[in-house]
Amino acid sequence: MEQDIKVLLGKKIKEYRKRKGLTQEQLAEAIDVDTVTVSKIETGKNYPTSANLIKIANVLAVHPKDLYDFSYGKTKEEIMTEIFQKIQKISENDKKLYLLQNIVNAIE
Repeated sequence: MEQDIKVLLGKKIKEYRKRKGLTQEQLAEAIDVDTVTVSKIETGKNYPTSANLIKIANVLAVHPKDLYDFSYGKTKEEIMTEIFQKIQKISENDKKLYLLQNIVNAIE
């Protein structure tokens, strides 16, 4: 069952905050909100405003799109299934299939 995007975003923000060694209080101060707001964002109860999302990304030294990379929460089986589904779609286009082959060969 898929988790709510607010919950996933909150988890990602928390993960990056902890990597930076920041407390919720420090992040709150840096983006000019109260600690309760940061807590609600991290638990998925509130969604940050676009302005605050940019501030959070800046403080955490990440691109805002990185905050939406939720692949870390997937199991290996879920990731493999997703990859196989995408390969099936790509296989309908010869150019894309050959490009994918080159990419796979490059990382192998």
